[in-house]
Amino acid sequence: HLHLAELYEGSNNVDGAREMYEKTLKKHKTSQKVWMAYQSFEQRGKRDKLARTLLNRSMLSLSKHKHVEVNLSNNNY
Repeated sequence: HLHLAELYEGSNNVDGAREMYEKTLKKHKTSQKVWMAYQSFEQRGKRDKLARTLLNRSMLSLSKHKHVEVNLSNNNY
């Protein structure tokens, strides 16, 4: 699913990419990799408000030991 999201992003299909990330999160809600990829996607598109919302959502889904790495990777907020 992540690969498909990247393909959508590469073809400038933001809605398709976002849909794939959301589907992937439904299946892998506790995956740090998925959360970080989705947040990075929104940051690359200069959609910082959405990326911040994802950061907050990820904190609710990820175990606490994964919070530090996710927060460090999104330190531009």
